[in-house]
Amino acid sequence: MRCGWFWVGLIACLFSVSATALEVAPVWKYSVEGRVLLADGLNESIIVGSEDESTYFFNATGMLEWRQKTNGSVTSICVADDIVIAATKNHLLYCFNRNGSLLWTKEIPTLVRYENAIHVRGDYIAVGGIDGRVYVLNRNGDLRWRYTTDGYVIAVRVLEDRIIAASDQQVYSINLNGTLRRNFDLNNYVQAAYISDEYVATGLGDGTIYFFDTRGTPIWSYSTGSQIGVVHVNGADVLVGLKNNNLYYFLSNGTIVWVEDLNSSVISAISAGNNIAAGTLDNTVFLFNKRGYLRWDYKMKDRPVELHLNEKYLYAGSADGKVYGFILPKQDVRQTAFVATVMLIVVITAAILLMRSWR
Repeated sequence: MRCGWFWVGLIACLFSVSATALEVAPVWKYSVEGRVLLADGLNESIIVGSEDESTYFFNATGMLEWRQKTNGSVTSICVADDIVIAATKNHLLYCFNRNGSLLWTKEIPTLVRYENAIHVRGDYIAVGGIDGRVYVLNRNGDLRWRYTTDGYVIAVRVLEDRIIAASDQQVYSINLNGTLRRNFDLNNYVQAAYISDEYVATGLGDGTIYFFDTRGTPIWSYSTGSQIGVVHVNGADVLVGLKNNNLYYFLSNGTIVWVEDLNSSVISAISAGNNIAAGTLDNTVFLFNKRGYLRWDYKMKDRPVELHLNEKYLYAGSADGKVYGFILPKQDVRQTAFVATVMLIVVITAAILLMRSWR
C-alpha cells in the first residue's frame, strides 16, 4: 500500500510540472510617464525613449542606471558602440555617452518619426526626416551633407562605402560624399522597410515583399495578399508581419520556413539566436523557436509596440508606458510539458499494471 501512495505522489508531482510549465511572466517591469515610443537594445541592456521627454538606460535586471530629460518627446533612438542618439518631437538630436552624459545637441529642420530612421557607423550618423531628407552628421554633431528624396524617410543604414535610405516612395543608395549612386527599382509605395548590412527588405502597398542586396540587386519577391505591418531582417532571417494576422518567416533566399496565424494584426517582430518574437494588436507577445514551435505567449495590458531580443532576454515596450523584461527559456516550456505528459501516461500505465498484479 505504501508503494501505491508513492505512485499517487509521483503522479501528482508530474501533474504540477505539466500545469506550471506553460506559465511565463516578466522578470521585471518599469512604468514611464508617457507612451513608450522606442526601445533599442545595447548588448543585454536596453535603451528606452518615451513621450515623457526622457531617455532611459536599464541593465538586464531592470535596474535604471540613468535617465536623461530631453526637450520634447523622444520619437526615434539609436545605440552605437559607445553613444546613444535620440531624436525628439521638437526637431532636436541628442547624443549621450554610455554613462548618460550629454555630449551634444543638434537642431535639424524636421521631425524624425520612424523607428529605423537613425543609424550610426564609424564617424557617420545618418538621420531620416519626414521632410524627405537624409541628414548625415559626424560624431561631433556637425552636418556633413543632406540629400533630398521623394518622400518621408522611414529607414536609413550606414554601410562601409555607402548609405542606404528608404523613403515611402523609393530606396536610395547614396555615396558617403552625398551623391546618388542608384535607385532601387520599385513599382509601388513603400509601406514598411528594414535595412541590414547585407539586405534591404521592403513591404509595398500592394502587399508585395521585395528583397534586395545592399548593392541594389533583386533577390526575390513575394505577394502576401495583405497589408504589411512590419518587416525585419537579421542575418538570413526575414520576418514579415501582416494586417491579416499572419507572421511569415523567410530565409534570405526567399524560402518560406513557416507561416503562423497569430489571431490579430502583427505590429512588431524580431529574431535573434534561435528565437523569433512577435507582437500583435490584441496586446499579445509571442515567442517561437525557428522551427515555428510556440515557446510561450503573454498577454499585456496594451499593444506591444516595440520588441528587442538578444540571446538571453526579450524586452517589450507597450503603448501604455510599460517596459517588460523576460528571460528566455533554456528549453521549450511547451515541449517540457509534453515530455512531462508522456512521462505521466507511462507512470499511470505502470501504476495500473502494478495494482492489477497485487490483486
